[in-house]
Amino acid sequence: MALYAELTVLCPKQSASIRQGKMFGCPALYVGRKMALCVYEDSIGMRVPEDVAMRAKASNRAVFFTPYGKKPMREWIAVGTPEDLSEFHDLFETALHFAEANNGAN
Repeated sequence: MALYAELTVLCPKQSASIRQGKMFGCPALYVGRKMALCVYEDSIGMRVPEDVAMRAKASNRAVFFTPYGKKPMREWIAVGTPEDLSEFHDLFETALHFAEANNGAN
């Protein structure tokens, strides 16, 4: 849970619609009804635009997010836990904005 606590500090509530919840049984941050980030085992999973996900994977900053052995999903990536989570702040912000932009979508 320390990783989740760090994540909630790093991703300050930029909007009243950011809330805590669970995804895949793991602690998560939501924007409205859409999950943006979650902590799964020792990594942080997130949903970002497909082009951002592809660049993050190509540059070895992220891998496919595959909780419980699920198949890779094109917009879902995961990052490991470096000593300094701020290394991924840009991806976290992108995930929060992407969730906010997709709140009206299924």
